[in-house]
Amino acid sequence: RKWQEQVEALEEKLRKASQDLIEEREKTLKLQAADNDGRLKAAEEIVKLKGENQGLQKQIQTLTAKLESAQEKEGELRAELKTQEEELLNVQEGYIHLTEEKNTLKDLNSKYEDQVDYLTQELKEAKSIKPILQHQRSRGSITSGSLGKAKAKASTNKGWAK
Repeated sequence: RKWQEQVEALEEKLRKASQDLIEEREKTLKLQAADNDGRLKAAEEIVKLKGENQGLQKQIQTLTAKLESAQEKEGELRAELKTQEEELLNVQEGYIHLTEEKNTLKDLNSKYEDQVDYLTQELKEAKSIKPILQHQRSRGSITSGSLGKAKAKASTNKGWAK
């Protein structure tokens, strides 16, 4: 009977050990499943991040290309601006030269107008003296002094003095 009790006790221990072993295996399997699930999620996250990284790399390439294009366009615009500034400077210099030339011609024109006015007045004076001289010539009394007197008389008559 002792043996039987010992056998039953051993069998009970064996059942309990088997039950503990089964429970430990289930825990191990659950941990392995959880570990595998964690690894799968980590792998999925890595794939996702790699995809995002590639997308960001493409965006960087696109932005870099746009930046280079904008910098090239900026260089072209700066060159065009410089050319236009040089042309504007040339136009300003031309304007200054033409203004100076216009002023010179205006001064010259003013001198010519003064000469025309003077010569017109001289012509009027000569026309006014002509009858006096013709009258003196017909009388035969023209002298150098009489010419001066005729000019003075004509000036007095016309209200103009030289």
